[in-house]
Amino acid sequence: MPVIKFHCQLEPPDEAPLWRFMDFRKFHDLMANQELYFRRADLFTDPTEGLPPNVYAREVMGYDKYDPEHHRELSHLYGSIAQMRESYFINCWHMFDGEELGMWDCYGHDGVAVCTTYGRLKDTLGDVTMDEVLIGQIRYGTEHLRRSMNTLEFITTKQKQYEPERELRVMLSCPAAFEGANRHFGLDNWPHPYPIDINPRHEWIPEYKRRRIDLKKLITDVVISPWAEPDAIENIPEWTKSRGFNVPLQSSLRSELMPSLEAFRKWKHLTGRSIVEAVSEPQPSDPKTVQALQDLLTNCNVPFAHLRYLYRQRWEACRLPPTGLPLLSNIKFLEANWKALEAVKEKD
Repeated sequence: MPVIKFHCQLEPPDEAPLWRFMDFRKFHDLMANQELYFRRADLFTDPTEGLPPNVYAREVMGYDKYDPEHHRELSHLYGSIAQMRESYFINCWHMFDGEELGMWDCYGHDGVAVCTTYGRLKDTLGDVTMDEVLIGQIRYGTEHLRRSMNTLEFITTKQKQYEPERELRVMLSCPAAFEGANRHFGLDNWPHPYPIDINPRHEWIPEYKRRRIDLKKLITDVVISPWAEPDAIENIPEWTKSRGFNVPLQSSLRSELMPSLEAFRKWKHLTGRSIVEAVSEPQPSDPKTVQALQDLLTNCNVPFAHLRYLYRQRWEACRLPPTGLPLLSNIKFLEANWKALEAVKEKD
């Protein structure tokens, strides 16, 4: 079957670079079986994957949150969409022309990133003839939604906080004709926003699908994680060589100044995931927040060189955000990081 672009969604140019981050186990599986792995949409870590934001749904449908009947109808709507998303199986890529420690930490700290281009990925997927294949960029927020309740729009839309990931998504559309549509109703005939345990899914519905692909046609490079263990660094080239690829590249972030994975995770909460508003110009930061960040960075015994490395990483995030607008959380971090650098420098 032909590869179909998401309806009303964005499509990058064919030469756009794509990265798929994965741990060593998944890389081993990809090389050994030469198959792309597609996860069923309702099994992602985010339970709201493929579902409309609550405020958006109430606004579009005209529901009053204090009306019991409207609450019932909204639960029925969510329960129905939650079952529709089970027909989609997803494989995720990211539109990166470089690297970020946060992406390595989330998706492949002990593994690799396989690299390709959008054109190569589309051509390779053209050989997957068993199912309808959909492809396109994920969009973030709700501004682009067409004021309707369209399941395909929701499953190609994510919350604004995920925008830095710049995800591109491949989906297999595999409706199950024998699957029921009312598994969200309880014994009292009241609808729930998700399918409930007393109405089990048919045992023939798989949690994932695999599709064999031509790795040589797809992959342009393999990049080893900056935090990969020595045995993985030794083993990965053996797998790439066995499949006829070039010698894998070492991460451009790997250096003596790079913090350890443990140190990076100590202040992972400073990456701005909890603050998603973009601002058009630097706004006054909350002094208490900045002071708290500064105290944490100053007192956590991170070497001066590592603090400077983190500052440069965050500065790049501010300078080249996907939307062209820096996050307020990044601005706060830069301010606190700068003050911590000054404090540590004075100590030395």
